[in-house]
Amino acid sequence: MEMTEKSRKILGMIGCIVLAIGVFCPLVRIPYLGEVNYFNNGKGGGVFVLILAVISFIIILAGKYKPLIYTGIISLCVMGFTYFYLQFVFHKITAKLSNQFGEKSKSLADMIVQSVHLEIGWIVLTIGAVLLIVAGAAKVKQAHNYYQ
Repeated sequence: MEMTEKSRKILGMIGCIVLAIGVFCPLVRIPYLGEVNYFNNGKGGGVFVLILAVISFIIILAGKYKPLIYTGIISLCVMGFTYFYLQFVFHKITAKLSNQFGEKSKSLADMIVQSVHLEIGWIVLTIGAVLLIVAGAAKVKQAHNYYQ
């Protein structure tokens, strides 16, 4: 993909902003408990992703773009780890409840886990990280100088 230097900078800045906003968007909705965002009061992977967004912003201000590929990929990896960790926790809760209370509680535990919904934060975070990767990987159009 080719774009101008200015477009690349704008795309990278938008990616940083979207990634930072995504950290504060709801990731999971748990019945009766509400929504949980990635920042989670300064705990967890959201802080790391927010730091990556700030680092990406500084990289863009320095006029470097290739490192955005790495900050975007690392952000996606952290989010992937969080997603699979959540799946592991949900499975562990279901197994623990069924072991403690028998087969009837297993269906209750399954119902509780299935009522947990992923929220828009995942989409916002993914879009931000992908925009960083695209801004870092894009080739810059060479300006044609017709007055030589």
